[in-house]
Amino acid sequence: SMVTSALKTIDESKHLPKDQQFKWTVSGWPMKEMLLKSKPEVKTKIEKAIKDGNLFVHALPFSMETEAADLEPLVQSLGYASKIHRYLGLPLAIDAKMSDVPSHSWIVPTLLNNAGVKFLHIGCNPASMSPKVPLLFWWEGPDKSKLMTFYFGEYYGTSPAPPKDWTHKTWLAIIQTNDNSGAQTYEEYRKAVEEIQKLNPGAKVRVGSLADFYNTISKENPKLETIKGDMPDTWIHGYMSMPREMKSSRALSKSTLNLEAFSTLSTIWGQK
Repeated sequence: SMVTSALKTIDESKHLPKDQQFKWTVSGWPMKEMLLKSKPEVKTKIEKAIKDGNLFVHALPFSMETEAADLEPLVQSLGYASKIHRYLGLPLAIDAKMSDVPSHSWIVPTLLNNAGVKFLHIGCNPASMSPKVPLLFWWEGPDKSKLMTFYFGEYYGTSPAPPKDWTHKTWLAIIQTNDNSGAQTYEEYRKAVEEIQKLNPGAKVRVGSLADFYNTISKENPKLETIKGDMPDTWIHGYMSMPREMKSSRALSKSTLNLEAFSTLSTIWGQK
């Protein structure tokens, strides 16, 4: 129902100029599920909307506690989005998004940068404590990889207008619905765009992807602070509050890696 609702809003906005039409950004795993479980006629519409640039699939699979995973599962988690892009003959995503979870492991900039991702947005749950970082900064990983990171501590998305001390010409207004709500209706979407236009008089307002923001602000050659190190995770009770599930996850992860190593060796030996 979420994707059919989004497709309806896309259809209702088709009479508008391309940079004013509705765009919906989704993470890799939900989009995989939508493509896998939709009726054939709906799947065809989803694929067309992705190719037309009305649906975007960012690089990450979902919002997660990055500290709960080893490196291999984190790398493999990027496969959901990359398989969709390859299947549709599109370039891999250069943008990524996390919502809700306030803090993330220092491996994230290294992971994403080496996967070709240039930009990460983190939208924090407003009930959680946020790390003290600039609004926009370079997050440098332990291998010196740098990732442009936008951290918004007040909500999952961002505000419709920049703060008064914003020194750049370009602002990213992410209008994100609440948990499990899906996409906006056409009326909600137009109201949000009109509010952005009202709060930013004289600005050119266009609707696009997270990557569009990165590509546009990069032309300004922004001078950003470089942040190194972990963000301490203050999220709820921590993943070790579910010890049985973590035990199963760790055991399964080890078994999976052993199976993959054995499969690779078997292939080299000429066996299946």
